[in-house]
Amino acid sequence: MKKSVEMLVLRMPFLGDISGEKEDVFKNGRFTDVEKVFLELYFHFLDPERHAFDMGLVYQHLDSEDVILVLQAFEAFYRQDNYLIRRDTALFIREKESLEYFNQRDFAAYMNSHGHSFSRAKIKVYYDRGKLPKEDLLISSKPYWLKETVEKYEKKVNNKR
Repeated sequence: MKKSVEMLVLRMPFLGDISGEKEDVFKNGRFTDVEKVFLELYFHFLDPERHAFDMGLVYQHLDSEDVILVLQAFEAFYRQDNYLIRRDTALFIREKESLEYFNQRDFAAYMNSHGHSFSRAKIKVYYDRGKLPKEDLLISSKPYWLKETVEKYEKKVNNKR
């Protein structure tokens, strides 16, 4: 089994039981949005020439932890499964214990859990107007912030109260 596929199966064990064509699997199964993202990626890793993967799905449906797992799986796919990354090059992807990224939904949830009233829409408006800290990572034009960046911003907002 490819290393990238193995990583997905560890997170979503039902993938290990998948057989048949992608269209049949989607037609015959009932999956959550998160499971659908992992299924799409699973089929991409098995046959990338037949099954393209839309990174926008990652932004739309996955939380920070799963985003990091997907990025690590892509690294394994290109480095270990296909040897397209041949040099021992350090990439920005690190162990999930060392970095935690927040998307706009996570950012809003963190602010709300600390007594502030933030929706995902408010985070987007603030981001578009430059009222949030600069993103730490940009994937497909979607911003992600390190947990530390979000914590500093929350303290700043809290001090203005």
